[in-house]
Amino acid sequence: MRKNTSILKEIWTAKILHFLPKIALKKLQDGNKLDDVKKLIIQVYSILDPSRDKRNVLSITEKLDMISPANFKAALEANKILFNIVFPPFNNMPFKPIQQAAKLLNIPLNEDVEITEHGVKTKVKVPVGFLYMGAIKYSSSREYLVIDIKKNPVNSVEHLFLI
Repeated sequence: MRKNTSILKEIWTAKILHFLPKIALKKLQDGNKLDDVKKLIIQVYSILDPSRDKRNVLSITEKLDMISPANFKAALEANKILFNIVFPPFNNMPFKPIQQAAKLLNIPLNEDVEITEHGVKTKVKVPVGFLYMGAIKYSSSREYLVIDIKKNPVNSVEHLFLI
């Protein structure tokens, strides 16, 4: 399979955003302060945000400030927080921020893969991530493209989409 760079960036970004709530919950369960966990989330967004005005960082910061500590932890425990990111159209996201965010969260981008049907493993680590069905739409300002990162259709009332 050809390694299309935009697909690699998408699967790796989705992988980071998929594991971010799980890592946040683990840190809270390990006794980290809520403010430190929120700072980690904001730091990940700061690294990944390709917009000139850092719109993603401002949005996530505002939304995290609006959630009460009890509701935030409960939503994480119920697996009801899904993180998303907005990429400006025609903006080429470099690999370096994705690699930095993955390193910060200790998420491997390339992994050994076992093909169970054939009983073999890959000889070298290969890119692993999530390629979601994306709902692509323009925001009201028509400046940004929104890619809703979600694996399965879900009732948006039951999930907090933080973008």
